[in-house]
Amino acid sequence: MPATIGQAQMLRAGLSYRQLDHWTTRGWLKVVGDAKPGTGNARSWLVGEDRVAGIMVRLTDAGIKPDVAEQIARGHHEIGPGIVVMVDGMDGTEQDDVMADLAARLGWG
Repeated sequence: MPATIGQAQMLRAGLSYRQLDHWTTRGWLKVVGDAKPGTGNARSWLVGEDRVAGIMVRLTDAGIKPDVAEQIARGHHEIGPGIVVMVDGMDGTEQDDVMADLAARLGWG
């Protein structure tokens, strides 16, 4: 069974319970087991989903729709032709990979 985290840790990412429920039900946050387990049944999320949720919160606060925010938080940084999004908190390797990919596509390399 994969390592999991609980609701309290997910909420520490800065989202509300309602956002957590909605984003999980929509599939934007990955839960272990049933995304809609019913009243009184706890959910568990995959380790790392709190990081995804935290990035999504920042992006949606900036006006980006949750479905696009989820893609960016999971590393899909090109949201349109020539439009690349980088988020503070990305590690150096991830930033380098995004920039190298963009430079190659634009013929800068």
